[in-house]
Amino acid sequence: MPEESHVSVVMPVYNGIRFLNQAIDSIREQTFKEFEFIIVDDGSKDETAEMLGRYASEDTRIRIVTHQENRGYIEALNSGFAVARGKYIARMDQDDVAKPYRLEMQLDFLTANPGIALVGGALELIDADSRVFKTISLPSQPEELRRDLRGYGNAIAHPTVFFRRSVLQEVGGFRKAYRAAEDYDLWLRIMEKFDVANLQTVLLGYRRHEGSISYKNARQQALSCLCARTTARLRLQGSPDPTSGIDCVTESVLRDLGVTQEAIDAAIFKNMLELAEDATRSGFSSAAAEFITMARRYAPPDKLARTSLELNRTALNSATTAAEQNKHRVTLVTADPSIYREIFGSSTTNREGFSVLIPVYNHANYVRQAVASALRSPLVREVILLDDGSADGSAEILADLSTRNPTRVRDLTKKGEGNRGAHNRLNELVQAATCSWVAVLNSDDVFVDGRFEVILADPSFRQCDFVCGNLLIMDEAGKLVGAKRGPFDPFRHFPQGFDVEKMAESGNLLDLLAHQNFLGTTSNMIFTKALHTRIGGFAAFRYVHDWDFALRAMVLGRCCYVQRYLTSYRMHPGNTINESAAKVSSEARTLFDRLTNDFPHLTQRPYFGIGLEQNVTLSSLTTGTNSSTVSIST
Repeated sequence: MPEESHVSVVMPVYNGIRFLNQAIDSIREQTFKEFEFIIVDDGSKDETAEMLGRYASEDTRIRIVTHQENRGYIEALNSGFAVARGKYIARMDQDDVAKPYRLEMQLDFLTANPGIALVGGALELIDADSRVFKTISLPSQPEELRRDLRGYGNAIAHPTVFFRRSVLQEVGGFRKAYRAAEDYDLWLRIMEKFDVANLQTVLLGYRRHEGSISYKNARQQALSCLCARTTARLRLQGSPDPTSGIDCVTESVLRDLGVTQEAIDAAIFKNMLELAEDATRSGFSSAAAEFITMARRYAPPDKLARTSLELNRTALNSATTAAEQNKHRVTLVTADPSIYREIFGSSTTNREGFSVLIPVYNHANYVRQAVASALRSPLVREVILLDDGSADGSAEILADLSTRNPTRVRDLTKKGEGNRGAHNRLNELVQAATCSWVAVLNSDDVFVDGRFEVILADPSFRQCDFVCGNLLIMDEAGKLVGAKRGPFDPFRHFPQGFDVEKMAESGNLLDLLAHQNFLGTTSNMIFTKALHTRIGGFAAFRYVHDWDFALRAMVLGRCCYVQRYLTSYRMHPGNTINESAAKVSSEARTLFDRLTNDFPHLTQRPYFGIGLEQNVTLSSLTTGTNSSTVSIST
């Protein structure tokens, strides 16, 4: 292999197993064959080392450099450069795909243009499945690049570069202080002594996937880019580089260089906006919503609001997946509810909103907290209250709450109706709801912040009509005392052979519910009005109306179990379930007699039969124990 044509391809890898084989194969299949492939494993914890070992045993051109611990991208690159033997160095990244002609074309270009030290090229943006969704071309001529690099920002795609190794020996490699913009700093230093260029031919598939879209380094990248441009101007003026000995570019470093705080904030804001726009074009519309939170401290409120509104409107129309669209909505409603309402307010269907139903009986001490917890989510369109003959002043509180918030709180209480029972009041509330989805909240419980956003984000939500989740447990004063993770924290162990994890994952909670009511409370139920109609509403049970409704929902609907904490359940002496274990068990017997009579096929389900035979609550008819109270994990 003649030395003058020897190329070293340098690729750092850190936990890159997902796309690593595609990156390696794209280099091995180059039309130009005389290269060494230096791969630096920067302390990977996945199966990267094993894959690299297999490739190295098959191809003698592959050389592995191993870091025992993760040192970071810049040190990994410089380690690769240090052992490179080629006259030329080509860069490659672990999740990209090189075109087969890439090395040959770039080598031919530098051979024919001895005055040019570095050449990049055009690239295709590809997704996780290697589908091309955009092509990007950059300025090609040295003077164009010199102007853009010094005046605007990076105009050379790092994974496409191919350069003479002698350049590194003259200007040095990547500087660690310029993290997240180490390439831009190096191009500026190279350009001070040499010409650089870009080919207009696509050389690489640059992969954009969920793991590569992040604001994690956006602030640092903006600081490093701003510092790189500032120090480049100083060097052009003949001044020494004042950052040659620093560990990291900070805002303080920039201020010492004479950069104003206003300019620093503007640079960070601009970089975050460009990242969000790029991510949105790449199909990650949720980045537009994340931008609001990340950029908030770097721009005046009016500028942030205008920019965020425009950005998220653009994101709404971007080509993306249904899951990403849903993530965009959920992230946006948390980041800025006003922008969410501006964008989705007129077009949102009832399915994106929830009616919260709160039946009230002698909970004057708690009901304000319950209502406040529901109103915290902009996804809650209305809170409907109905007092069931309270004697403690609860009715007066409900009237006050609806007066204070007439647009979102409705009080259906009618004087003199007396106590009619929770099941009747729940049915009245469901009938009055205007949204297609309803959520029950007992007046002594509270919703966990973000619970509706979490529900909307669950990929199973769009295919179901009944949702439940996990419970936090609080005492009478509202202090957290434990937690209950649905079927994973049962009152009593499920029968042998019950694969709880598999059942919960598939949404098959029916057989588990035949054994015990692990849902715990109607506050753990979100369902559609259509399902409520199919079931026939809540049955006339005092103690087990929630259990009966949930079982019938499993038979007649589709369940989504969200494995997140959605509700805080309050334990206090007044909990109805504490009244009589015998009465609870007696109602449970009636419940299952009616259920199996209405749905005889249930008795043919093996696990349903086993669960019912060993039912926790029915067993207390003979043992005298109360197994229907909410158990907790502390």
